[in-house]
Amino acid sequence: MKITKIFTLLAAALMAVGCYEKFNDVEVLPLVDDASFKEMFPEAEHITIAELKGMFIEEHGYNNSLSGTGSNSSWSNTKYLLIEDDLYIKGKVVSDDEQGNIYKSLHIQDHTSGIELKLNNNVGLKYKKGSWVYVRLEGLYLGNYRMMLSLGGAPSESHNKAGEHKYYGNSNLEIQDIIDQHV
Repeated sequence: MKITKIFTLLAAALMAVGCYEKFNDVEVLPLVDDASFKEMFPEAEHITIAELKGMFIEEHGYNNSLSGTGSNSSWSNTKYLLIEDDLYIKGKVVSDDEQGNIYKSLHIQDHTSGIELKLNNNVGLKYKKGSWVYVRLEGLYLGNYRMMLSLGGAPSESHNKAGEHKYYGNSNLEIQDIIDQHV
């Protein structure tokens, strides 16, 4: 009887260990620096994160601030900005989802400000804290949710657990090929 229990526990433990992902098998991203990025995208213009946020404030802000822009209770008061120019930002990763604490988000900052990138759940595996990333902005949405700006895909809507309707100024970029075109 005891031997059966021991073998059952041992088998369960071995099966549980076999379920973990192989983190060493994750694709290594090529190293990009200012020169190689400009070589790949010669027409792209660099702006700071503060300048990017300033574009949103210029479009939707009140008294040169985000105040009053984050209600998101209907499409009429959900604020977002589609970036149509060939621009990019560069920032250092300050928090990632490697430990599963920041769901589908990558936070970067430069010397002027910081911003959230709304991505998929491979965030912690590809973009390590302390590394630099370049983000091509053309085609992304700068959205505001409760006066916090983030970059992502097209605006979306859903119901929360309480059944309340929610409107989001942008959505997560879920498809890895699309993420790779921008980040």
